[in-house]
Amino acid sequence: MKDGSESNSKTKPHPLSIPGGQPLDMEEQFRRRFFFYFSLAGFPALLGFGFMHLVRGLYLFGVLDTLFALFLIATIILQSRLSSMKFMFRMTSAFAGAIFLLWTGAGGTQGQPSIVLWAFVYPLLTFFLLGVMEGAAWTLTFLAGCLILFLYPEVLGTFPYVHEFKVRFFSVMFMIMVGVYLFEKTRIWYRDGMKEEARQLEAEKEKLAQEMKERQYIEDQLKIARDDLEKRVQERTQALAKSEESYRLLVDNAQDLIISVDRKGRLEWANEYGLSMLGYKMEDIIGKTWSDLIVPEDLPMVLETYKRIFANGEIQVSGLEFRCIDFWGKPVWLSLNARIFYDKNGKYEREYGVARNTNRQKNLEAKLQHAQKMEAIGTLAGGIAHDFNNILMGIQGRASIMMLNLPKGDPSLEHLRTITELVQSSAGLTKQLLGLARGGKYDPKPTNLNDLVLRVASMFGRTHKEVVIKADLPEYPIVVEVDQGQVEQVFLNLYVNAWQAMPGGGDLKIKTSVVSMDEALAIANGVKPGQYAKATVTDSGEGMDEETRKRVFDPFFSTKGMGRGTGLGLSSAYGIIKNHGGFISVWSRLGEGSTFSIFIPSSQKAVNPESRTDSPVIRGEGTILLVDDERDLLQTGTEILENLGYKALSAGGGKEAVKMFGANREAIDLVVLDIVMPDMNGGAVFDKMKELNPNVKVLISSGYASDGKSSEIMKKGANGFIQKPFTAEELSQKIAEILQKAN
Repeated sequence: MKDGSESNSKTKPHPLSIPGGQPLDMEEQFRRRFFFYFSLAGFPALLGFGFMHLVRGLYLFGVLDTLFALFLIATIILQSRLSSMKFMFRMTSAFAGAIFLLWTGAGGTQGQPSIVLWAFVYPLLTFFLLGVMEGAAWTLTFLAGCLILFLYPEVLGTFPYVHEFKVRFFSVMFMIMVGVYLFEKTRIWYRDGMKEEARQLEAEKEKLAQEMKERQYIEDQLKIARDDLEKRVQERTQALAKSEESYRLLVDNAQDLIISVDRKGRLEWANEYGLSMLGYKMEDIIGKTWSDLIVPEDLPMVLETYKRIFANGEIQVSGLEFRCIDFWGKPVWLSLNARIFYDKNGKYEREYGVARNTNRQKNLEAKLQHAQKMEAIGTLAGGIAHDFNNILMGIQGRASIMMLNLPKGDPSLEHLRTITELVQSSAGLTKQLLGLARGGKYDPKPTNLNDLVLRVASMFGRTHKEVVIKADLPEYPIVVEVDQGQVEQVFLNLYVNAWQAMPGGGDLKIKTSVVSMDEALAIANGVKPGQYAKATVTDSGEGMDEETRKRVFDPFFSTKGMGRGTGLGLSSAYGIIKNHGGFISVWSRLGEGSTFSIFIPSSQKAVNPESRTDSPVIRGEGTILLVDDERDLLQTGTEILENLGYKALSAGGGKEAVKMFGANREAIDLVVLDIVMPDMNGGAVFDKMKELNPNVKVLISSGYASDGKSSEIMKKGANGFIQKPFTAEELSQKIAEILQKAN
């Protein structure tokens, strides 16, 4: 059986409530009221006792009495605001126990020994306030304190009671505690019995109410279920119609051709987008088979694929690519993915498929293949041009030496000038080859594209009067960073190509503008997104068929007869523009002429006007180290330098050059350095020389163009670049320019 404090939570709620909103039961309400009246009666008495004790000099008694009185006043004030009085009850028990122990230990107070008898009230107070178990614990604790006071009065300095008093005290206290304990247990037993009967009655009542509630609930649920069923039928009907509409919208607007094929292989349905992609209407394709739509060249492959699929009982067609003929008779690349269904006997029943238009992908693949082919050819052409330039350099060098040593008016000078002109003409051919290779930009500078286009057109027009040139150029400058000589060659090649396409003369239209290249278009043409200068060259000539148009940029491809062209003009133009970060496209039809469109990244830099002046041979003095792995060129170059007045040191390889420079670094004023050498390339030689002398002056010399490896060396601090083959005049001017800047 539980004590009263533990059973409080299970009693029937009383209508009165505490601040927390929980109802008070009858027992708790009575306990609070008792405590209220106990506090109301106790605090005046305690204040009186406290005042009396303080007057008599019993300060400890007076202070404790006063504190206990103040505590009781606080409980009176706070009782209605506290959701639980348990703490207050325990504090009251603690205060009362402490005061009663003090009074007992002192043997009462002066003149009032009977005050000790208040201790017999303690069991009644604790049992009532705290219940049986906790009340017994507090009372036993109090008796233990009294026992210690009675046993050791000398040690504790407490009042020495006679033995008879002690026995009577504990006997009376024990009887009171037992009586209170039995009373409380009997009361709790009776209370719990009444509560159990009330609980059973309440349970029966609740059971009956629950049964009635369940019956009503079942009736309500039946009504709700009926209404819900009617609503769901209506919603499902509407949802089905909406789903069918959504499905049709989704399929009709899917960015692919979606088809359904019956057991006889005939098309029975296609989505609207797919039909519009091919230019057909539904009635155009109903009843047709793939054989009616596929390009004849691709049909055998498609039929063979389906034959294999049916033979193996496969259910999936994955990525089958073929060309389909659209409404206008043009081939359209499709990639088909389909699901094949068979009947229970394993025979073909029907097919559902999705075919994607892959024309864009095929075009990108073709452009990639062309770019890779041009890159491979360009690499080969660059190597050929480099070797050929070295040969030309040997011829040019020998001619230059002879011209430097012959007196003016010598008949041989005219022959030597002719040799020089032929070398320069041959060098022009190698420049076209280098236009195909990586590093086709020689000296890129900010250039007004409008001025460049007009300058080349004017030069071309003076010798081709039968061609009417019409220029549509904006008034504002269109700036690009290009090698002027290379891009001039590009436009000259395009003008010549247009003139050859118009044997009887015609119109040549030139137009420039600035366009924005988005990411998709840039990726398709292998360039970066951004602003581009666009130049179009349109002729009114014969035009080209599709096969010729596809090959027009191939090296050595020409529609002219033998001896009328090298086939390098347009291919070198392609390579030059490609190496400037742009691209060329062409549109043409037979009988309608051709349009070449050039795209070059635009620039925000300012154009610096340049003046060109011819300079004679500039002689000088100083020590120059010439580095080249070609022995003939090394010998020729040494003689040229000596004829120009310089002391020439020569090294036939990279390692030899580093060793020689290390031994003479204080005396060497300039190094003329080749790039491509077998034992140690020019870049590594430059780095080593920089370590030996950070102020070394270096002129790069190469049969390749001035970007790529040479550009890297220039960025590291090389002082200039000269391309083979070069004349003695050109070499002397470059050397003088570098040495003058150094001084």
